[in-house]
Amino acid sequence: MRELDKGFTDNSEGKVCESLLFVPRLVDKHPFPIVVNTMILKLSTLFKDGSSLVRNTIINVIGSAEVSPHLGMVSNVTECQNQILAVHQANDPSTRALAVLLMGKMAPILHARTEIQHALFKSLQSHHPNERNAALHAIQPFASLSALFCEALIEVIDGMLLDLRANFTEKRAKIRFILLFMNMNHNLEMASKTMQILKKLLVIYPNEEYRVVILKTLTFLIGNTRLGLKDYIGLLLELFEGDPRMNVKISVLKNIAYLSKTCGMEMDWNDESS
Repeated sequence: MRELDKGFTDNSEGKVCESLLFVPRLVDKHPFPIVVNTMILKLSTLFKDGSSLVRNTIINVIGSAEVSPHLGMVSNVTECQNQILAVHQANDPSTRALAVLLMGKMAPILHARTEIQHALFKSLQSHHPNERNAALHAIQPFASLSALFCEALIEVIDGMLLDLRANFTEKRAKIRFILLFMNMNHNLEMASKTMQILKKLLVIYPNEEYRVVILKTLTFLIGNTRLGLKDYIGLLLELFEGDPRMNVKISVLKNIAYLSKTCGMEMDWNDESS
């Protein structure tokens, strides 16, 4: 560990990165709380003060298969959080994007932190594509870990998608926003609220590509919860009859096939659970 400390403080950026690459091996060989906590604290400090290359290397190290499973051993979470948030306050959006990516890698210990959640939401609404894309990537592990995070995220995404005058109207970004709703199934109330939003989006976004993605997301949620299954099948059949676009018709058939497989559905319209 002393050799690593020496490497971390080297004036050469290359030497620092070379030393960082030894961290996964150290943690894998000595997966003890004192080792993991010490290393993550050191990496957080290096992240705050390091160059872009050093920061990218730290993101990869913390997200590695050797280090990531042991993040739960970190006890000084607040100190790590503060180092990351200091970087997130930078004026440069590319620097903020790196901070957001590290948040995503450290989601197992940061997902319940309000300050981190606010930082992610702020970056999600950024006008800078790199920062926004980093937030979209980082949000996935947070959404899978925290129902409270998802409840707040639903409101953020809903507002962004319903506001057609928003600055971030790129098709790819909006599609990724919609796909985030797939994570909103921590409980039935959350899933139901999400489905209502998606049904509104079917009207607001009649574009073929949006419609296909919205249906895919709705089908995934309903396949996991069986909420409103009968009504949704009716909606799919209406779209099949009423929407002349071939890609939409194909999407409808795929969604019905998926529901039939995942729900064991045999078109029993009298099923009260539907």
